[in-house]
Amino acid sequence: MIIQLFINDAEQVQGLINEAHGIMLLQSGVYCAQALAINNLANVYGLKEDFEAAGVTAPNQVKLISCEEWVELCATHYPVVTIQ
Repeated sequence: MIIQLFINDAEQVQGLINEAHGIMLLQSGVYCAQALAINNLANVYGLKEDFEAAGVTAPNQVKLISCEEWVELCATHYPVVTIQ
């Protein structure tokens, strides 16, 4: 399972994080990077252009990916859960 987080509320994923293979941070979700990266229970990914647009520096634990890599991530992980 991959969780796509579009909002600045890390608590929204806490109940699902143990089941997730990864968490994808998009739009306002980039502001949760620090809180989710220290968890280490799932891989944390971030859309590079959203981090740049927000002026947020990703922690080392967050892997920044392109739009193409995001599509591939969603295609290879089932189900995809979106929180917005």
